[in-house]
Amino acid sequence: MPVPAEWPSRPTDDLRRRVPGLVGASHAVFVTPSAPAGGGAPAYALRFFTSEGELPACGHGTVAALARIAARDGEFDGLLHTAGR
Repeated sequence: MPVPAEWPSRPTDDLRRRVPGLVGASHAVFVTPSAPAGGGAPAYALRFFTSEGELPACGHGTVAALARIAARDGEFDGLLHTAGR
């Protein structure tokens, strides 16, 4: 789901917990650009949320994030890391 125009630039964890229910999903992944990896390769921080709270990792969410990045940017050669707890 693309970010709506009124989405805050730094959503709170409470808002992130509400998103899965709002879109009718069991969980959601949030992708944030982060400092470039060694050699200047692009890097993204991933955080995964259910309505109960943050998950340490999520395979389906990681695949979804990569699909979205690839659809937007084309081939991806960079770094993904979890940014939560």
